[in-house]
Amino acid sequence: MARTPAPPSPRGIHLSDGGCGESVPAPHGKGPGTSRTHRRATSPPALVRLLWFRLGRETGRVPSAVPVAGSGRVDCTFCRLIREDAARWVAHGPVACAFSPLDPLAPGHTLVVPTRHYADVFDTPPDVLAATTALVQRVAGAMRAALDASGVNILSASGPGSEQSVPHLHLHVVPRWADDGISTWPTGRSEHHVAGDPGARLAELLAGGQHHGG
Repeated sequence: MARTPAPPSPRGIHLSDGGCGESVPAPHGKGPGTSRTHRRATSPPALVRLLWFRLGRETGRVPSAVPVAGSGRVDCTFCRLIREDAARWVAHGPVACAFSPLDPLAPGHTLVVPTRHYADVFDTPPDVLAATTALVQRVAGAMRAALDASGVNILSASGPGSEQSVPHLHLHVVPRWADDGISTWPTGRSEHHVAGDPGARLAELLAGGQHHGG
């Protein structure tokens, strides 16, 4: 059954519903990547529209992550780019790296990821997460210094229900200017309800020493 796209907000950027993905660079020598975007039919658009990357194989869309037989590891789109040195690098380190997406939302839009595979914020060790966010800060500073950006948006999704597309932790750093004509702020509110005071429940859990996904 065909989906009817929700009306977009003026010049806004929309996040696709679950399963649609990141805009990432095509491997060198493979030709340009292609993209596919799906929009939610009923719920309001959220943070940012992200584009699905295809590797250009005749068999069609490649899964964003697949187990590697006998290796005990998962091979995802970002892992392949890092392993094959096929990205358009902004920074490349042993713990975290940054590269340009194929279809940037703004000039200088950069993806920052852990160099090793970690699925999401729940899976990532605190020291790796700290190094990754430190690189986010460095990239943001470079955007202000080199591109005269007045600010940045830092966008990420982790886990089921978040509309994460590539199961490798990644943060979008999007440079912003006062007159750039885009909006990444949600235009609606969640329809999910939680019993009691959500903030108090979180505070109680954290005070008990549980963290990093419980």
